[in-house]
Amino acid sequence: ATKLNVFFKDRQITSVICYDHEAVLVANRLHLDKPIPIIAMMHNSPDAILKNINKAGIKEENKVAVHQVLMPSYVNKARKYLSTDICYIPNVVQTNDRTLQENSNTIISIGRLDPLQKRTDILIKSFGKIFRLYPDWKVYIYGKSDISNQNYEKKLRQLINELHLNDQVFLCGTTSSVMSVLCKADIFAFPSAYEGFPLALTEAMSVGLPSVGFRNADGVNELIHHNVNGILCNDGVENFARGLSILMDSRELRKKLGNKAKEDMNQYKPNRVWDTWEKLICTYATKE
Repeated sequence: ATKLNVFFKDRQITSVICYDHEAVLVANRLHLDKPIPIIAMMHNSPDAILKNINKAGIKEENKVAVHQVLMPSYVNKARKYLSTDICYIPNVVQTNDRTLQENSNTIISIGRLDPLQKRTDILIKSFGKIFRLYPDWKVYIYGKSDISNQNYEKKLRQLINELHLNDQVFLCGTTSSVMSVLCKADIFAFPSAYEGFPLALTEAMSVGLPSVGFRNADGVNELIHHNVNGILCNDGVENFARGLSILMDSRELRKKLGNKAKEDMNQYKPNRVWDTWEKLICTYATKE
């Protein structure tokens, strides 16, 4: 805060945007010449973020002018904790005109390898239930574990070996060509327990991939609409395996749901999102 006070001195600041809770704590301690509205971004479900913040932390959050949330349902969820204004603004999704290489018999998953939120093991276990019925299908999993979960990656490799999936399930590490690998797939698998606004999922949808996710997963269940642009399952390995099978069994259904998924991503075009941000910033700068 001290360094920022020096930086802000004699500058014309109309608002401060905070990326997370720690940034809010810093912003609340700035000594500015006049009151400046603070806009706090919330990059996950309000329940995932705010339920673990103590009363003192919530008090700090309630000093800001407005909180931005990523999904419509998050407005009411945030109001359980906060007395500030709440504004819904989603992330940007770049629409693109890439062509899918259909019928490659490929399932893809992209995301951090993580046992609590991303739950990569559920995908592997689910495919393990059905792989003998689909000998021509393969699963490519892109992502790495963070430092705190390095053992999880080793456990995933052991799981693949134990389930005799070495010829069909592959841990591919990271890629700098996300769109290219998405376009080579038929299905996007996303077994997360919860999300904020999952960019990997929206990128998959933007190229026309139908996705499988969980009905009770925040963020996921507002992007995937069951039997409209993807498949939503009740939680659990058996249910996820069934969801995958529904799409694996029907090229026509994959195409129908994928086309609708691509269409649905138009609402998150950059100009729409940036215009909403501009209106929000101008509104609160004027209000102060």
